[in-house]
Amino acid sequence: MPVDRRELFRIVGAGLVAQDTSGQHEHRTPTTKQGDYEPRVLSAEQYAILQRLLEILLPAEENSLSARDAGAGRYIDTTLKYADDKLRQTWTSGLSAIDQVARTAGQPFTKMDPATATEILSRVAHNELQPATEVEKFFVLFKRAAIDAYYLSDAGRKSLGYAGDTAIREFPGCNHPEHKAKGV
Repeated sequence: MPVDRRELFRIVGAGLVAQDTSGQHEHRTPTTKQGDYEPRVLSAEQYAILQRLLEILLPAEENSLSARDAGAGRYIDTTLKYADDKLRQTWTSGLSAIDQVARTAGQPFTKMDPATATEILSRVAHNELQPATEVEKFFVLFKRAAIDAYYLSDAGRKSLGYAGDTAIREFPGCNHPEHKAKGV
């Protein structure tokens, strides 16, 4: 007796539904320690500038890591590895431009004390809504990428109280009284 395609799907589907899921568990992705990461696109100097920018933009707070410590720099560098040449060039030029602004103020960006580095970044960010110079345009790009990278990290999601990305055996549905159907 031949089995038609629809019957085969019913049989396979029933097998999947009946499958025991008690052995489900999470497999964590291995991570590289912060100090062990070697940039794949950015030079060591550019990566150090990026890390400093991240510390200033999204510093550590009482209950959350800084963007730097959350691995945002690693994420950005890895993203650039798979980006097109134009975007990579924008980032390398932009990081160099930040450093050049700092050098005109007296020293490399990575060597400045936190208050002076923050002042330099504040000047660059001043025209954020209508950036005119290349360094101002780069700041807008950097800020968006840094925020995205941070909130995609475990630390960023934790700072928001996000508890998702976990397997659950069943979903009981919404239990808010105002969402219960009448007469059910």
